Amino acid sequence: MLKDYSGSVALTGGRNRLRAPGKKVSTGAGYLFQPSRRMWETVGAMLLVTLVLGIGSTVWYSLQVQDALDKIGSSRAAGSELQNANRALHAKRDFLLTRKQIVTAARKIGLRPATENQLRYR
Repeated sequence: MLKDYSGSVALTGGRNRLRAPGKKVSTGAGYLFQPSRRMWETVGAMLLVTLVLGIGSTVWYSLQVQDALDKIGSSRAAGSELQNANRALHAKRDFLLTRKQIVTAARKIGLRPATENQLRYR
C-alpha cells in the first residue's frame, strides 16, 4: 500500500535530500464539529443540574433509610413491651384458673364451690 506524501515532502535542489516541511494547515483539517461557547455553557448547566439532583437524591435516600431504621427500632421496643404484657397476662390467667381462686371467686358472689368435673382448665 502506498502512502500519499504529496504536500508533505519537499525536494531541495542539489543532492536530492528530502526535507519534511512544517505542518500545512488545510481547510478540511480540525475537529469534526467545533463546540461553541453556548454549547459549553449548556453542558456546564446540565452537569450542575445533574450534580444537584445527585446530591439531593442521596440526601433524601439517606433520610428515608434513617427513618425506616428508627421505625424498626420503635416497633421492636413496642413488640418487646407487648411480649412482656402478654407474659404477665398469661401468668395472671394461670393464677385465676387455680382451684383455690375459683372457689374464692364463687364464694364472693354467693355460689357453691364447684365440683371436680365442673372445673375447666386451659
